[in-house]
Amino acid sequence: MREIDSGITLQKLEIFCCVAELRSVTRAAERIGIAQPVVTAHIRSLEAKLGVRLVGRTGRNISLTEAGQRVFSWAAEVMASKRQLERELGSLRGGTGANVSVAASITAGSYILPDIVIAFHSSHPEAIISTHVSNSPSACEAVRTGECDFGLMTLEGEVSDNLVVETIRNEPLVLVASPLNRLVGRSVCVDDLGKLPFVTGPKSIVRRAIEDKSLSDLGVERKNIVLELSHTESIKRAVRSDVGLSFLFQAALKDELATGMLQRIDVPGLQMFVPIVLVYRRDRSFTALQQALMDRIRAFASTPVADETMISKPSPLNLTVVRGERS
Repeated sequence: MREIDSGITLQKLEIFCCVAELRSVTRAAERIGIAQPVVTAHIRSLEAKLGVRLVGRTGRNISLTEAGQRVFSWAAEVMASKRQLERELGSLRGGTGANVSVAASITAGSYILPDIVIAFHSSHPEAIISTHVSNSPSACEAVRTGECDFGLMTLEGEVSDNLVVETIRNEPLVLVASPLNRLVGRSVCVDDLGKLPFVTGPKSIVRRAIEDKSLSDLGVERKNIVLELSHTESIKRAVRSDVGLSFLFQAALKDELATGMLQRIDVPGLQMFVPIVLVYRRDRSFTALQQALMDRIRAFASTPVADETMISKPSPLNLTVVRGERS
């Protein structure tokens, strides 16, 4: 049996991973900032050292051979470990010995994580905590590749098998309107929702999917969606301008409800929740500080929801189980 050549470098693995992820030598060269022939030479050298062909062509794109897929899986783990070690050594060189990098989806990173991190920092002033807010797939990828230690997010789609997904809270969705709104009072019947103007997110996001399914289960079809906006702040601005009503995360509405910029509309018989999940690598070992912040985030799950009338069983779309267990 042929042994793996000990001359394989981290640079070659990094270049191969980039080509495998982008399915293109040209795009990989642009991202890394080196010439295309150099990328090709590194791939050919890696193939020679491993004694297998790693890539082929499918039309204009690069495809991985069976051996290439196995090497990519292994190389991605090596690069994730490399990034983790770089961060840990960097903190030691800086004299802190303690840092945490957290990936977050836009909603979790904007309305849930900041308060937790601020409170945590007050009791751990020596800690260097960085948050990286993006969409859920990008946040998951940052955790998978080791760029971030763990993630807090609303989950969209499937995740890599080497990630653990732990639901820590089911966040209520609250119906809100502008104080100027004259279409409804302080409450509205479920049957009347289909006729009202709504501002909501695009169909590709979890919150919209849960809204649509929950209403559909009650026989409600919204026929007057006037705007589809991707960011919660944009939706809140449209609702304040009385463009329409919207279902939004309760955590995102604290200031607006407290100041009267938005008003809550009760919908008797309707409860909707979106799962907030903690995502981390199955094989990840955490420092004491990283574990402490994860535990602080988990403790958020035990905090009572401010309005107890919203507490009910989760929506059928909620991801309420932990997928996998840490070994």
